[in-house]
Amino acid sequence: ITVRSNTRLRRSAPLHFPTMAQMSRAAAMLGFVLALATGAAAESAGAVVAAMRGGVVGKGQVPSATVLADDDKHNDDKETTAPPPEEDEGPATTTPPSPEPESAQSILHHIAKEVKTQLDSNEHQWIPAGLAFVIGVVMLIEGDEVFRWLLVGAAFLLCCVLAESEISTVWQVGRHDAITRIVGIEAGLVGGYIALQGIDGVVVAVGAVFGAALGMGLQQQLSALNPDFKDNKGLVVAFYSLFIIAGTYLFKRKKHVRIIAAASALGGSLLVSSAISWAVTASALKFQWTASALPDATPKAGTWLDFVVFLVSRDGHDVGIFAGSKYNPSIMDHTWRTDRIVGVAFAVILFIVGFKVQINKLKSKVVEAREQDSLTEALLASA
Repeated sequence: ITVRSNTRLRRSAPLHFPTMAQMSRAAAMLGFVLALATGAAAESAGAVVAAMRGGVVGKGQVPSATVLADDDKHNDDKETTAPPPEEDEGPATTTPPSPEPESAQSILHHIAKEVKTQLDSNEHQWIPAGLAFVIGVVMLIEGDEVFRWLLVGAAFLLCCVLAESEISTVWQVGRHDAITRIVGIEAGLVGGYIALQGIDGVVVAVGAVFGAALGMGLQQQLSALNPDFKDNKGLVVAFYSLFIIAGTYLFKRKKHVRIIAAASALGGSLLVSSAISWAVTASALKFQWTASALPDATPKAGTWLDFVVFLVSRDGHDVGIFAGSKYNPSIMDHTWRTDRIVGVAFAVILFIVGFKVQINKLKSKVVEAREQDSLTEALLASA
């Protein structure tokens, strides 16, 4: 019996493939080689372009068409217009100034500005609204997976921005240059892939950052009560160390999964509710279906971001189907906006359903993990 069990185990053994660490190193080396090759090509091309712009043709070089055209134009100018007697210089050449290097903070600022400009634009608002709906549905169902891919995306963005900043500083090229974008994307892909393979370590690091953030917030409160607290360096170090160790332990022991499920369900419900509110208002304005069903309604459009702010803040712009209409009740000298009531109520229902679904999935994963451990122990005992 023992021989048969061992034989079965040997037959079912998996094939030996390269490990993830080896694949990560290979991907990193490939990205580095591509970056060097791309940089060398860019440097050579830059030298040629600089020579063509300056009209420099050395010994043994063939003059380019641009240089010849400049010479012909210069000769024609000599025939038609006499040069000033006091100046006896060649044609003036202007070299465009090299772009200033951009820091990582500046690149992040530009990215955030571009995203905000797109969200504030009234054109193609169906794109952010549609993306919000899809992402929101996923967040309602798979909060843990969304959290993992958010970490991978953060690693991609961090490596991409840092690489673009270094290239911009070393080679004096702008952020929108093709070379900068290529190197940034390569570094981002490598960083994201490494984070994906070592996602458990990244989660623990997030736990440490989470603990440090909590410690910072509590330190500010304590410093407001006792100004001498921040001057005691030993106490501050011990204070932060306690929160960092606690955050690392909680994330290592998977104690954060319920918090992630609640946060994901909350964010997903907000995205889905705001996207649906925008879509219903846009359809009412386009097809005028409220004219017969709700004759006193005055639909007011806005960007998808306006609907998000409208749901979470009382100070948001009044948008929606019932904006500024008589359908908004007034209770105790306060106007309750019906669009906001409906949107928030729908978001609460989505949150409850999404959180319940994710908790059930977490429980089933725990049961499957215990069954797998039991099966593994049984196989090892029989072997």
